[in-house]
Amino acid sequence: MALIGARDPIGRLSPTTMRKQAKHHPELTPEEYASAQDAIDRGQRHQDTPQSLIYILAESSVGGGGHVLVVKATKKGDQTFVTSFRRLSRQQAERDDEISRLLKK
Repeated sequence: MALIGARDPIGRLSPTTMRKQAKHHPELTPEEYASAQDAIDRGQRHQDTPQSLIYILAESSVGGGGHVLVVKATKKGDQTFVTSFRRLSRQQAERDDEISRLLKK
């Protein structure tokens, strides 16, 4: 939370994001959304902007493969939102791991 200036630990899905998710990721199950915390707990964290973080979890216990989760704090920091959640194939995870490794150099 401190990394993005958030005071609210609960990531919410706005109605707009829910519609976007349903349109672009209809394959996601309710169980996968419930496992978003797993991406935070076990995933690799990348600071995207001063107010957003990307979590990449190569292997999830739900849904097979992994997941990518993006969370963002409002400018005031009073709310936290999930702005994107998607599946990540094993091949994508390996490519993302390689990109992450190269960025650290």
